Amino acid sequence: MTLKELHRIWDIELDKLNVSSYPSFLPEEKDYWINASTQRFIKTRYSGLNSHRAGFQQNQKRSDDLRTVIKTVEYDVTPFNYSKTYFMGDTVVSRGFYYKCKIDDISGDIFESQWDSISTSENSVYFPYPLDYMITVGEFAKVGTFVATELPDNRFTPDNILIRRRNDITEATIENLDSKLNNSIAPHLFHNNTAKPLRAFTDDSISLYTDSNYYVSKYGLTYIFLPEKIDTYKYPTFNQSLSYVIGDKVLYNGQHYVCTQDRPGGAFNMDYFEEIKIITMPEHTWDEILVGAVRLALENISESRYQTYAAESQATE
Repeated sequence: MTLKELHRIWDIELDKLNVSSYPSFLPEEKDYWINASTQRFIKTRYSGLNSHRAGFQQNQKRSDDLRTVIKTVEYDVTPFNYSKTYFMGDTVVSRGFYYKCKIDDISGDIFESQWDSISTSENSVYFPYPLDYMITVGEFAKVGTFVATELPDNRFTPDNILIRRRNDITEATIENLDSKLNNSIAPHLFHNNTAKPLRAFTDDSISLYTDSNYYVSKYGLTYIFLPEKIDTYKYPTFNQSLSYVIGDKVLYNGQHYVCTQDRPGGAFNMDYFEEIKIITMPEHTWDEILVGAVRLALENISESRYQTYAAESQATE
């Protein structure tokens, strides 16, 4: 699907009742309502608040509806070794506390000027939400233990990693976190070489808690991300007096194009450009999203045709 096709289908949906007149929408208004409908589509297909009462992965269509807005990020942690060289972004654990490196090419002890603490307390670690985070759909954690050789000045070097095993996490909330931490038979306690760290969501980060017998060596988060918004004017309008190089993106006649080979100034020539397709959502979902976008727009201006589109949006399911 391309930008021009989205706008063309919008016009067809709006005009298909064959009335004498209908509201006129600017390209940026169409973009706004398509983006609003896309977010609503994602939320209803995930939650099950739709005509079929089926949520994400409860049937094949629900899985296919959201397959292009799913991604996984992984956060790695290693035991701190004072003789190893670290780089910006490296994450380590040392004596129950976790740290992230702030600069490149450092070794030796952990100093505040070189490392950021990412522990809310001993045996806890927090990770930031991805910038495009929307809804969590899956998580895992790998836990590790190690034997440490004591060195002078209270330093130590991990001798060997005894175990790193992929596990589920144990969900916790702000209200029940303390009670779960103090539960003597909770699954986050290390037992038989395995454990499921406690996880709690906060306003700006994801926190994991262990006991003193292991550390989190990897945390994986699978989530629905916010798709890039459709924006007619995200690229400059084609200018025939300018020269373009490979990768330059332009707007021409209501459509986004990317330059595929260097070209001098002159009239627009498709030999040098190709259309940019919008792939933020699966192709089969756009009909439903556009029906929803038109419905939202008509509702916003209190059009009597709203009820027709409300019923049709259910039929597209």
